[in-house]
Amino acid sequence: MSLANMRRKTSDSLSWGEFQTHPEQLLDHLLAVFRLATDSQLSMILELDPATISRVRHGKASLSPTTMLRIHELTGIGIKTLRYMTGDTRPHTGRSASKPTHTKI
Repeated sequence: MSLANMRRKTSDSLSWGEFQTHPEQLLDHLLAVFRLATDSQLSMILELDPATISRVRHGKASLSPTTMLRIHELTGIGIKTLRYMTGDTRPHTGRSASKPTHTKI
């Protein structure tokens, strides 16, 4: 299945009442959106190293803005929604914004 065929608008399918702000839940949601079974398959679609996905899943790193943009382009999920889903609730991310606690990948 090509990436073009896998692209789906998912904002309507999100259940915010049940969704907690944890990166591992975002990764699980992406696995479901792309109908994948493993993080390794997800890493190929997102063009990331599998170890990067593992670090994000285990809270050792956070997703970079570039990776969030890639997820947005593939799924149609808004950037603000992606930031919320990963726990980044800063009102803005410019130079004056405080830095997140995790290393950017």
